Amino acid sequence: MIRTEPSLLEVQIAALMANEDYQPLKAEEIAAQLQKEESAVQSALEDLCLRGWTVALGQKGFCLAADAGVFTGKIQFRSQGAACVFPDPQPYHELPDCIWIEATQTDVALHGDHVLISLARTPGWARRKQKRKTEGEPEELYGQVLRVLRRSRHYLVGPYQPKSAF
Repeated sequence: MIRTEPSLLEVQIAALMANEDYQPLKAEEIAAQLQKEESAVQSALEDLCLRGWTVALGQKGFCLAADAGVFTGKIQFRSQGAACVFPDPQPYHELPDCIWIEATQTDVALHGDHVLISLARTPGWARRKQKRKTEGEPEELYGQVLRVLRRSRHYLVGPYQPKSAF
């Protein structure tokens, strides 16, 4: 379980990654730059990933989640199966109030879950709707659920039967 407040090391790592000339680094390279123990940096990076601030890019290393185009947040479903994700606050990035998820892009997420999402291409119907908007209205962002990070409920009653409609 992660703490509510980030540690000093986590803040230092996020500040390092926020530099304009930052390239994804591995844990040992981050530890060398910050002159910290590798095990402490690895632990802090794991906490930052759970917090949704950073993402691991496989063999390339780590970077801020928003720089990689992924976000974490709480998902809230609408009656027709579509959902809205309210992004968690991110250091060094301005985020929209809501990122819309089409019903077919929600994966196995349930109402209230904490999810990892990526931005997706705006659906055709939404592009047509945005053309009709008046000037000054913010553009709506669309995404897709990559995975569920934390379930809001630990127990469900009844069988789960995914349908092709959603």
